[in-house]
Amino acid sequence: MANEEVRLMARKNDVRHWEIALHIGVSEQTLVRWLRTPLNAERESIVCKAIEDLAAEKAVKT
Repeated sequence: MANEEVRLMARKNDVRHWEIALHIGVSEQTLVRWLRTPLNAERESIVCKAIEDLAAEKAVKT
């Protein structure tokens, strides 16, 4: 499966696709489409940064 590391990172941090999409300013469908094929370096960086940001926000809330 493409982008397994990104998917695993989101799963481990309990971050949903819709949250990532909202954070980076794209629709959930666009994000899901991106994840079907290997991400280029720029998109992978954007998505991973969003996951990190969202995970940090969740950690502060708990």
